[in-house]
Amino acid sequence: MKHLNNSRFQVIANLSLIALICMVSGCYDRDIIQSKDGVSLPTVTNLQYTMTPDHIATVTWEIPAQIPAEIKRPLKVSVQVTRYEQGSYTPQKVSNVSTIFPDETLTFTCKVPQDKYEYHVTVKLIGEVAEPKYGESTLIYSLGQTAILK
Repeated sequence: MKHLNNSRFQVIANLSLIALICMVSGCYDRDIIQSKDGVSLPTVTNLQYTMTPDHIATVTWEIPAQIPAEIKRPLKVSVQVTRYEQGSYTPQKVSNVSTIFPDETLTFTCKVPQDKYEYHVTVKLIGEVAEPKYGESTLIYSLGQTAILK
């Protein structure tokens, strides 16, 4: 009888622990951060691409003229290529063509394989705050603009 009471206690203790974990993990009152206070960077404009017959893509864009004075120049440009399998919403990073250019680059060229995948090129601006606040990152990223290479 003593063994039976001990196992009942363990079951109750385990269920109580599981209930406590579920209650604590379900208490999350923060929303997704849409933007943060302070200076921000606009997105690149006029994002386009051309494709040669041998599947070399040249992606071009423009940097907006209205860059806030609080951001140091020149800006960096982040270019990331991801591929998507048809019917899938999960991207696969193509690491050999993801890069950050140290200056205000306006073009990116890459070979696009002839396969079943769709390739997305996302371009973002990266700026550095001239007078950073203590405890905050000095880097500011713009939202990305994406060209879908077909």
